[in-house]
Amino acid sequence: MDFKQLMTMRDEIGSLSSKRHRESDVSFLNGMNLLEKAYERQFQDKELLLKASEAFMQAIQNNRMNPDPYVGIAYLFLLLNNTNKAIRYLNEARRVAPSHENARLLLDSILEKEEIEKEMTGEVSEEQPFAETIAFAGDHLPVLGPDHDFDALYDDLEALLMEESRKLMDEPFDARPSLQAENLGPIEVRLTQLSKIYKHLDQQLSILDQEIDTSELRVRLRPLDVMKRRMEQVLSTTKSLQEIQSSSRLANKSAQQLFRTILSIQTREEAKLQEQSLEKLLDECDRIADMLDAISENGFSIAEIEDDYQQLVGTVETCQDLLDERNESLI
Repeated sequence: MDFKQLMTMRDEIGSLSSKRHRESDVSFLNGMNLLEKAYERQFQDKELLLKASEAFMQAIQNNRMNPDPYVGIAYLFLLLNNTNKAIRYLNEARRVAPSHENARLLLDSILEKEEIEKEMTGEVSEEQPFAETIAFAGDHLPVLGPDHDFDALYDDLEALLMEESRKLMDEPFDARPSLQAENLGPIEVRLTQLSKIYKHLDQQLSILDQEIDTSELRVRLRPLDVMKRRMEQVLSTTKSLQEIQSSSRLANKSAQQLFRTILSIQTREEAKLQEQSLEKLLDECDRIADMLDAISENGFSIAEIEDDYQQLVGTVETCQDLLDERNESLI
């Protein structure tokens, strides 16, 4: 697939945009525009390529279900002759959207090469757990020395930002909420690292502002901030999932007890009393539904807890039907 064919994704995005994911679309379009400028300069302008990669990464962070920025990142890796990373991002694009045409074409063009086919059929070494593969850079962070060499500090901070941006592109994990504690450990470790590095960079850039324009470095700081906020959101959403699961199961037990109580109703007064109990359960269902909607709107899956909620709804609906029948029989 040639570059002009890749650019068709930019032309199609306008009709596919939704309000909820507009920021992701804007970042993706920005990345494609930067990539087009780099193409006009025969991909010799490394600064444009770096900015394009940052835009694509921000698009992914804003909406991980958008396959287009994965393809953009993959194309950048191909320019760097890193086919393994390109294939990883193309596979992710196809996982999100199995019928994505540009992802398929680009992946097919890679696999046509004999050396890639041999590599794909060879034995792949098992990846180390995410938490073990990342060195904690927080022990040797650059600071302004006693000689007050602002230029040296600028260079050191720029190097650190480039290294952290590279890590974000290379990291093989996807931060998602989970009820499984073992899935959250790596996220908590990485968040601790990113938070320390981000705070330090922000403080040092404030010092640099006294002597040097740091606007370009602050632009490069954004992907770290996006990833940090994403991880914070993942952990916060995990707590919401845990609360929803607990609330759904507790409410379901109450609904089961209400069902047994409704079976024993003998008078209209008893029926009215149970109607109040049912109304509270319906309110609880609405509250949980609102929480589920909020999680979905943030782009996260609710599959882990959907069964618990559906069981609750089913039990409450059964109570409603039974109570209606009892009311009719008491007329």
